[in-house]
Amino acid sequence: MPANNMNRGRGMAPRSPVSKHDKHSAIRRLLGYVFRYYPAQFLTVILCVLLSSATSVISAYALGNVIVSDYINPSLDAGLSYIGTPNVDIAASSSGFTNNMPFWVAMIVLAAIFLSGIIANYFYNLLMSYIGQGVQRRIRDELFAHMEQLPVSYFDRRGRGDIMSIYTNDVDALREMLSRVLPMVASSLVTMVVCLVFMLMSDFYLTAIVLTFGILIFVLTRYFSKMSARYFIEQQIELGKMDSYIEEMTSGQRVVKVFNYESRNIEGFKQHNDTFFKDSVKAC
Repeated sequence: MPANNMNRGRGMAPRSPVSKHDKHSAIRRLLGYVFRYYPAQFLTVILCVLLSSATSVISAYALGNVIVSDYINPSLDAGLSYIGTPNVDIAASSSGFTNNMPFWVAMIVLAAIFLSGIIANYFYNLLMSYIGQGVQRRIRDELFAHMEQLPVSYFDRRGRGDIMSIYTNDVDALREMLSRVLPMVASSLVTMVVCLVFMLMSDFYLTAIVLTFGILIFVLTRYFSKMSARYFIEQQIELGKMDSYIEEMTSGQRVVKVFNYESRNIEGFKQHNDTFFKDSVKAC
């Protein structure tokens, strides 16, 4: 059987377009795995994300508005070589946080804030990695159990490489979204809220200018993210096609050799690979 006809007996049915309802349903089902099997770990992740995001902003604010404004600048203005000397009047601090606190105590407090943020960041990344791998394992187990119940006609309509791509690439993409993207989104939201509070405390008019540009950036980001999501779906579809093509050509090498279709198969693979490359670049 010629190589260009090898896929006719087991053609790969095209995947239907993914609607907005399908995306939301997939996210709800994915979070359902998390809340069903890892509720305590996920709650700990949320708390660690809140702590990590808040401490990153608070430490930056404290470093500039407390350490520099209340200790370093007064010492430099007084021409003193020792920062935080008792001769420097820090009772009337610009930040209102020092209250005659010695310099070394302020540094210990700042170090404690940094350390708590680092520890929280470490634990929420560790827990999300554990949750992501656990959800990935359960999804693959359920996929395999479901596959064993499917009729033979399903495997006649789809290529084996495409089915294998679902187990490997598609499920791994879900794991990546769960363990990396969701914590990043949550951390960004908390950071934005905390930054907004401290900005309002510092300068209202400057905050209004930043918010104006922030809204513009949000609109542009939302527009480009929709385009990127469309190309990401096309990338995953093309990856399944390429996997299916490789599997079919590998299993049919005897037929390929008999009919001398090596060069044609090479060109076919290059087309799949080039299309995957273009979709991957556009999805970035």
